Amino acid sequence: MPTPVDGVGEEQGHRVLEAAERIFVSLTGYTGFDRDLSEEILTIVLKAVSAEQQEGYGRQLEAFAADNHLGDRRTVGCG
Repeated sequence: MPTPVDGVGEEQGHRVLEAAERIFVSLTGYTGFDRDLSEEILTIVLKAVSAEQQEGYGRQLEAFAADNHLGDRRTVGCG
């Protein structure tokens, strides 16, 4: 059964995951997170995001973090 991550496509899913991890590191300074757990959480999060919104979701996360002064803006890059 396809997951929301499958629907986004592998490349887009990786971009969202990388954006979320950059934001996490900028907020916490912690880099020893569990990548498998991050992927599991991404699957759950993307279930709440419409297919139309999933394409730019990584950029939306980064913009939200920057607009709300979350973390160090030098490490949260919109890419």
